Amino acid sequence: MHPDLPVVVDVVDTACDIRHTLHMGARLSEYTQELRSRYDDEQRAHLDDEMRRFDLAGQLLALRLDTGLTQQQLAERSGISQADISRYERGLGNPTRTTIEALATVLGAHLELVRNGEQAPQPEPIGS
Repeated sequence: MHPDLPVVVDVVDTACDIRHTLHMGARLSEYTQELRSRYDDEQRAHLDDEMRRFDLAGQLLALRLDTGLTQQQLAERSGISQADISRYERGLGNPTRTTIEALATVLGAHLELVRNGEQAPQPEPIGS
């Protein structure tokens, strides 16, 4: 592979059944905007749902890392299995409200609804 040429990969979004080209140097936000421009309203709604799912996963992971807990320690303290926590952190599960609240309690956080388009407040480090 020549170092000056961009890395380009053909990708099929199986959820929306659309083939598109991914420029590997692109940022996720740029890539997402590119996808949104190609999708119809229904496909954009599906993409938005998926992005929210990964946002929750990222928040859960960030909170756990900020507290210095391993997945196993969080599992023991919350009563949620380590395997489930792993899936949630990878955006592969759909935790119930009860599950989110159990995890949040251990992590010193709470469940909050935020208007679409608004930035959720970032968790403050423990002990600040």
